[in-house]
Amino acid sequence: MLWSETLRDIRHAIRVLSKTPGFTTVATLTIALAIGMNAAMFSVVNALLLKRLPYKNAESIVVVWNTWPQKGFPRLPLFNAEFQHLQHKNQVFTEVAGFKLLTRI
Repeated sequence: MLWSETLRDIRHAIRVLSKTPGFTTVATLTIALAIGMNAAMFSVVNALLLKRLPYKNAESIVVVWNTWPQKGFPRLPLFNAEFQHLQHKNQVFTEVAGFKLLTRI
C-alpha cells in the first residue's frame, strides 16, 4: 500500500516537473550545488574542528604569542630571534616548533 502511493507520487512529480523544464533544471542545479557546498563545508569543519590532531598528547599543545596592545596588535607571532631564544632556553615545554603566518602585518 505504501509503495504504491509513493510510486504514484513520484510519477505525478515527474509529470509536473517535465512540463516546466526551466524550473526543473534550476531547481536541480540549486539542490546539487547546495549538497556539494554542504559536503565541502563538512569536510573543512571535520578536518579542522572535529578530528583530533595527529599528535601524541594533542590536548597539551599550546601556542605562544607576542602582544603589542599599544599599537593595536593583541596577538603577534614570535619573531625569529624570540623563537630561537625560546627554543634554546626552554625549560617548560617538551618540544618547541614554529610556524609562519601567510599574511603580512
